[in-house]
Amino acid sequence: MSIEIITTSLITGSSNTDGTGGAENLTVENGHEIDLEQGWVIDDPNPYDTDAHLTDGDTTITTSEDEAGNGLHDIDITIENTGEWNDDGQKELSVDTDDAAHYLNGAGSASITIENFVDVNLHATDTGSWTGVTYVIEGAKRGTIDFSDSTDKTNSNDLDIIAHSNGDHWDNTFEITGSENSDHFSISGDSSTQYTEFSVDLGAGRDTFSVDVAAANSSVTTRFVDGGEGFDTLTITGDIEELGIEFVNFERIHGSSGDSLATVTLNENVLTHNGSEDAPLIVENAAVEFTGDIESISATESDYGNNYYDVTVNYDDASYTVITDHIDQDWLV
Repeated sequence: MSIEIITTSLITGSSNTDGTGGAENLTVENGHEIDLEQGWVIDDPNPYDTDAHLTDGDTTITTSEDEAGNGLHDIDITIENTGEWNDDGQKELSVDTDDAAHYLNGAGSASITIENFVDVNLHATDTGSWTGVTYVIEGAKRGTIDFSDSTDKTNSNDLDIIAHSNGDHWDNTFEITGSENSDHFSISGDSSTQYTEFSVDLGAGRDTFSVDVAAANSSVTTRFVDGGEGFDTLTITGDIEELGIEFVNFERIHGSSGDSLATVTLNENVLTHNGSEDAPLIVENAAVEFTGDIESISATESDYGNNYYDVTVNYDDASYTVITDHIDQDWLV
């Protein structure tokens, strides 16, 4: 019986003691490297479904392996700080999945969940599983997540961040780098996410980025996402201006179903950097508002689909078209 573990490098620590540094700077010299080769306790000795855990100080790693049929197995890993959030020595976690294909050969699906660390550095590479790996980071205030070395064109990269903050002091930023294949990333959280910032480069591929955080506090300066090449979708909950999101290189904006209709405000700068003349920006399930020195707005039925409209907005120096399913009736011609 073997214990399957996704990560090949796992380091905890607190290198940031004065507002500088962080999990991406953790090394075996300034942090604590967890030995993943020994110390495992078998919780369920079932030959088909194996549950086990490893405890190292306040870090507990649990693994659950379930038979998925056809000779495959599903693997779920959780890395948890069982101490207090923001405790000295346990604030940061660095995870590197380099060479993880050795561990996941024959896996049907896999997930890795990181819980209760302030600062997370994740370097995600190809893993060898049949359907890719879903990553969940829960309770982090900031982090550096890098998928640029994930080159598997077969599977998408899935990342869910459930952020948490204790205020506007120190850093609240998630730096996220996507891959050249399809990435599906999301960031959400409770009311403390009013302080959460992010800078995202999705790279190439058919990507999605979903945002469901609190409206930006006045101290928030960066909520930026670049869709990169390919057909990319930005999903929002709420008013995009109140959220404080700056976005470029997206082909579609989708309002998530919530208590009220999402609102997307478009100006000439946004229209210049999203969609194109040949493939206009699509805004759906959201109210559209245009700002700037507008000369006229007109709408006609679109060939894109039922109840969609081609909206043309004319500025004094340029004209843009947006495809949307929500219009002001005064725009109809």
